[in-house]
Amino acid sequence: AIPSTSIARLSHRIDSGQPLPERCVLIVDEAGMVGTRDYHRLVKAVAAAGGKLIPVGDRAQLPEIDAGGMFARLAQHHLRAELTDNHRQHRGWERGALTTLRAGDIPRALGLYDRHDRLHHHDGPDDLAAAIAEDYLDTINTGVPVGEVVALAATRTNSDVLNRAIRSRLQHAQLIGPDQP
Repeated sequence: AIPSTSIARLSHRIDSGQPLPERCVLIVDEAGMVGTRDYHRLVKAVAAAGGKLIPVGDRAQLPEIDAGGMFARLAQHHLRAELTDNHRQHRGWERGALTTLRAGDIPRALGLYDRHDRLHHHDGPDDLAAAIAEDYLDTINTGVPVGEVVALAATRTNSDVLNRAIRSRLQHAQLIGPDQP
């Protein structure tokens, strides 16, 4: 129940001369993704308002796109709270695998996922796209609405391949009509 906005919008307001409210508390979520220049701008604005900046995030997740390192440095050298219990993964092996992955031991983490049948092996990108398309159709056939089923791809090329495979399956099942030029 607190107001929220993007850092870009807040930075624009600050740059336009609109100060932050006096004694504000500014919580920055996903703070590990915030570039150092943005941190500088926010720290200056919060200090001018006599407020407090609370960065919240995970230094082991996605890094910033801009020049960065500020969140990791703050986490190393200043007072911080750290979550030690994982409540999202329910099985012990999942928590262990995630901890192993975060520690950077990718081969061992993948081995744990593989031993628990959580990895799917395919001969190539076309086989992978076909399997994802089949899973997509199977999910829809369970009654999940089409708009609630999502398939993700890493690149636009992969997305095109995946879209064609899914559309082909949906057309074959007569859930959508033919492509229209």
